[in-house]
Amino acid sequence: MNPKDILLSRGTSMVIAALAVLLVMILVFQSGYYIGYRKGIFSYEWNDAYFNDPIGPRSIFAPFINEADDMNPNGAVGRIISIQLPLVLMRGGNNLEKLVSIGPDTIIRATRGMASTSDLRLGDKIVIIGIPTNDGRISASLIKIISPVSTSTAKMAN
Repeated sequence: MNPKDILLSRGTSMVIAALAVLLVMILVFQSGYYIGYRKGIFSYEWNDAYFNDPIGPRSIFAPFINEADDMNPNGAVGRIISIQLPLVLMRGGNNLEKLVSIGPDTIIRATRGMASTSDLRLGDKIVIIGIPTNDGRISASLIKIISPVSTSTAKMAN
């Protein structure tokens, strides 16, 4: 038999097609496995960074120290207690402190219009929407200044 006839035969083309389908299925499975693995590692590292506090929400002492609430890793509402750009530390509900990273793409809005990092003041009430990082921070996509502090309130905070 001629090698050219073997390559052009119906049986050979079916075997090649079956191998191609099998290869595609393996690649799809492997990519799903990789994505799931990365999500699991991210979740583990983020939880480890957030819940590493001995008196944190997962502590055996938590029922006696903290009120029961779940942290929202994608956003927060609270008051600014420290500004060291590009990081802002805020205190939200139940006095939970959250560290917020401000990047060049972060949109900052005030009550009326756009704002910038120079408009952030200690004591300002802000809303943060962003993406959680592996170390427990929130990488801010949007910061909305709800109630800027007056000058007299800012002087009292310092």
